[in-house]
Amino acid sequence: MRALSAPIGAGTYHLFTIINAVIFIAIAALGIFGVFLPLATVLFPVPAETSALKFSLLLAACAFLIIGLGLPISMRLSAMLVGGKRMRETLVPAAGDDALASKVSWQINRIMLIMCGLLVPGILLFIAHDIQAGPIITALKWLAIVLMAVSTMTGVARHRKS
Repeated sequence: MRALSAPIGAGTYHLFTIINAVIFIAIAALGIFGVFLPLATVLFPVPAETSALKFSLLLAACAFLIIGLGLPISMRLSAMLVGGKRMRETLVPAAGDDALASKVSWQINRIMLIMCGLLVPGILLFIAHDIQAGPIITALKWLAIVLMAVSTMTGVARHRKS
């Protein structure tokens, strides 16, 4: 990473993070106001009668779209806006670029799957049904533990290959 970031500089990096944050927040707002709220209004016309499971699944699906599509888009747009033609000319391909890109993509997908597949629906269902750690939560906990263990083992295996 040090070799890859040498021609960029701290100022450019900070500008990238600020622009990336602004773009991602705009994408998230678009997802909430353009996808989540209209779908929630259509699917759940009477909010008091809305099923916790259906609401949780809609929220998880929107978070999946916003993070899974929005974050990579915001990162690419930020890189294009910050890195001008002159900067792109200083960047040369290095050995391992493809492997690094694959790792970054895997991490984003892993975060997205854990958060949107388990965390959002699990927490919302736990709150909505005031579940006192019964069999559903116990099963979700074990499922989360297994998924995190598999994710960790996959990360270790990928790290050893590189």
